[in-house]
Amino acid sequence: MKRDRRRGKPKKKDKGEKIREQGYSFAQEEAQKVIQEIREKLSSPQDLDKEILFETIDILSSYKSEESADLLGKIYQDFREKGIQKRVKRAFYKLNLAGIGTKKYEPEVPSPLEQARTPKFYKTFLSNFDGSGSRLLIYTQEIPYEGIKLFQFILNDLEGVKECEETSISKSRFKKDIVEKFPDNNKGTTLVEITEEYCQFLLEEAKEKNLKGSFILPEKFESAKELVGEAKTSFNQPLIYDFISPFEMKLRSELLGRSDQLLDEPEFKGWFFELKEIEHFASKIVESEKSKLIVGLKTPQERQKEAEKEAIEVLFNDQRRAIFKRRLEEMSYIFFKTEREELARIALAAALGFEKGGSPSTAHPFALRMVRQSLKRAHGSS
Repeated sequence: MKRDRRRGKPKKKDKGEKIREQGYSFAQEEAQKVIQEIREKLSSPQDLDKEILFETIDILSSYKSEESADLLGKIYQDFREKGIQKRVKRAFYKLNLAGIGTKKYEPEVPSPLEQARTPKFYKTFLSNFDGSGSRLLIYTQEIPYEGIKLFQFILNDLEGVKECEETSISKSRFKKDIVEKFPDNNKGTTLVEITEEYCQFLLEEAKEKNLKGSFILPEKFESAKELVGEAKTSFNQPLIYDFISPFEMKLRSELLGRSDQLLDEPEFKGWFFELKEIEHFASKIVESEKSKLIVGLKTPQERQKEAEKEAIEVLFNDQRRAIFKRRLEEMSYIFFKTEREELARIALAAALGFEKGGSPSTAHPFALRMVRQSLKRAHGSS
């Protein structure tokens, strides 16, 4: 309250000043109510559409307070869309003019030198499956003036991420050791280039298997995954279907009949069942070979066929059929990308043969030969 200079007594407020003070107090109370409502809305950001967000940002820019700045900062961090961020920056500018600091909410802009040395996505490669369902995934980033940062992941279609390694190499060595070396499929390992999005998807898919099966993730995985980034695209089916139609495969029934030929390819060298899975059936065949007697009205040859049929039905049950369907779809893509389109079609036909309602396992040429080869291998080791 002001004092009268002549008498030293407090000066009475005029009516207009009282109304202004009451109005300011009322406005402050209303502002607090609005800000509280906005705070509650922002606690469930998934429920806010773009128009509501724009209105919210404009309202906050009109309340010159630290609370408004805090809420605008939250919007800036939670919503990465350019249009929304641009609107928030405009609101920050208004608050800055009113003396409200907002710099702490805005990300620091790296210097031109830092920007020039920021790692950038370079290439990513995927290998064929081995017999255990594992394959190699390589993700690379280019660091200007330094070289290539290379991440290697071993992904298993049952257990998820099994290994994760990080290394740095020169660009020339990367070209020599990876880009030029691995297209030589005669050695049994073939790498093909895939998109960054598919790489991110495969890593998240594999990680999910670790979590569901309680398999421990490699120590370096989380830090590597952070650099690779989150998957922004979901893939409903393997990449090969972008190039070959499944309807074409179903019209060409002879392709499935040739699927046993796939096991002659270098990439399929290790495709056999482990001894512990097959030895029970192999021992039955060995016993039938040793015995020349007719047992239960069945000849030794009939008993051998019976043991083989049982092995196929067990080793290619419904769960395994789904696993081999996916493996063969991915192998089809490997063949397609290495300019072996007929093999790609045969592999895809074999995969589709494992669909529900497809070829019975006992009549599937690929399944038959794989089991027979595994039995022969087990027989030799015994």
